[in-house]
Amino acid sequence: MDSKENSPEQGKKDALTNISTEEARQKIMQGEKLENVSLAFLDLSNTEIPGDLTIEASQIAGIDLRGTTVKGNVSFAQSLFLGVVSIGTKDVFDKSSSATFEGRVIFNDTFFHEEAHFGKAVFHQAVAFRKAHFEKMANFHSCEFKQQAYFWAIKFLGVVIFNHCSFEAEAHMSRIHFSQMVKFEGCSFHDEANFEDEQFEGYASFLGVKFHQMALFNRSTFAKSRFEEAEFADQAQFVKTIFQGEADFGKAIFKEKANFDDSYFESKASFKKTSFNEEVSFVYARFFGLASFLQALFEKDISFLNSQFHDEALFNFDRNTLRSLEEEETMAATFKAKVDFTNVRFHRRAVFEKIIFHEEAVFASSYFGEQAAFYGADFSQDAEFSDIFCNQELDFNEAKIGGRVVLDRANINRRFNLIGTEFQKISFFGASIDTLMVEKYQLEERMDHEEKKEYSKAEQEYIILKESFARRGMEDEEDWAYRQKKIMQRKASSLLAKARLKGKKSPEVPNSFRAILILIKNILTNLVIEKGSGYGTQPLRITFLAVFVIFVFASVYACQSSQIIRPDGDIFTSEQAVYFSFITFTTMGFGDIQPLASGYMKYIVASEAFLGIFIMTLFVGTYTRKIIR
Repeated sequence: MDSKENSPEQGKKDALTNISTEEARQKIMQGEKLENVSLAFLDLSNTEIPGDLTIEASQIAGIDLRGTTVKGNVSFAQSLFLGVVSIGTKDVFDKSSSATFEGRVIFNDTFFHEEAHFGKAVFHQAVAFRKAHFEKMANFHSCEFKQQAYFWAIKFLGVVIFNHCSFEAEAHMSRIHFSQMVKFEGCSFHDEANFEDEQFEGYASFLGVKFHQMALFNRSTFAKSRFEEAEFADQAQFVKTIFQGEADFGKAIFKEKANFDDSYFESKASFKKTSFNEEVSFVYARFFGLASFLQALFEKDISFLNSQFHDEALFNFDRNTLRSLEEEETMAATFKAKVDFTNVRFHRRAVFEKIIFHEEAVFASSYFGEQAAFYGADFSQDAEFSDIFCNQELDFNEAKIGGRVVLDRANINRRFNLIGTEFQKISFFGASIDTLMVEKYQLEERMDHEEKKEYSKAEQEYIILKESFARRGMEDEEDWAYRQKKIMQRKASSLLAKARLKGKKSPEVPNSFRAILILIKNILTNLVIEKGSGYGTQPLRITFLAVFVIFVFASVYACQSSQIIRPDGDIFTSEQAVYFSFITFTTMGFGDIQPLASGYMKYIVASEAFLGIFIMTLFVGTYTRKIIR
């Protein structure tokens, strides 16, 4: 870049007045203002300047202020430094003294053509570098800014070093353009630090920085950034910030609210061992690279509402990776308050294995493009997964859930693994699950909709279970799910009928007469089909039912023997009563024993014959089904 083309004095170069170094020194010591002058190298090192130091709209070959104390104000506004500017040390190994400025310092619109060294300089009053231009290295390491520091709209074309600086008042650094590496390592910002609308085109390091007040990075762009071990004592805002390269917040501490809403992480984002002591928000954040939250600690509520993870989201290593790395299982993040992943899109694998959720965890309407791993996770309260879409496996194997598991209307293309999972209640009404891996004992008395007497919803859930058990070849469990489905169907219709009798209208039960018929039918169904045969799934029950019916009718016949005709006139014994009941039940009817034609017994006999036909048909069908399977 041609320095003359960028000089703020280019249009005035013919108007500059050449003065000697000695003459300039004398005028400066007398407190005179120099303006529109051209100076050779100006050596003011180890000098005490009692008044103001003002050289404005001038061209200076170079300057040395090391060891100098300026009692008054300083202004180099609109000036051009063609050579090296030595106001402080070059690096931490430089043993020379630095300048001390007791008044205000102004470098607005100043152009630095060569390196500028301000290391260890002390600024007692406000300092301003508004719209300054640094062609090469700018070194501010270990500077002390005791009042406001204005670095607004600066262009840094070379390396910039602010390591171990102390900003005791506001640091205004918005709209700066950093073309190369910039370091703020070990800095301390005691008041608000404003880095909004910055352009960090090179590596930006905030390693170990302490922000005692609010830190603002909104709308800034980082090529590669490092905030490892940084400490944010007040709010930290990274709203609409773009991290083009790797962003490392490992071991950082956020003591107050952290806001990353609408931020873009285009490469790896690492929050390993990061502590969030207050609320943190990643609403609408986009993670295009690996997102690592290993061993992160979330003390208060966290929201990832509407965020997207295009690469893996690691809140712990999976057990196979831990085994291969020979790591102890201590890499899991910890959520001590509510977690909100509503409508989040995980395009690749999401690993939440062994995670501890101390309060409610909400993943409603989320999208899992690959496996969602919650193996061994610990949910102290509800686990909300309603309306999710999972393209592969949703793994809850050996997880512990202190409240409800809610998967209503979930769509899981492959497996939903609940083997070994402990939970209080579960619901998955309207869900589409290819294979539900669960055991019957886990579900008994834990169906949430059934407990709430929402029997229609519970019926749909048992249909899902029946189909899933059938795919796994678990015949007894399939029968159990079918029975429960029929029980829910009966209970649902009974509820509607009872509601109709109480005056509540329903299209399924148009009138009270219909309601009474439904209740009678359900009572008989419960006694005969449900209790007697398990809805055709328990042959042994049907056998017992048949025997029970035979003996009941045999008792009736024995008590009413006068209504029974014996052709040979023998006494009608108990054994004959059982025999007569048996042949009536099985409809064999040899005719050796029969009821009086004129008595009421013929109707009782006919009733037993009808029941016998019905029960025998059910008996044959049930056993046939068992044999075929």
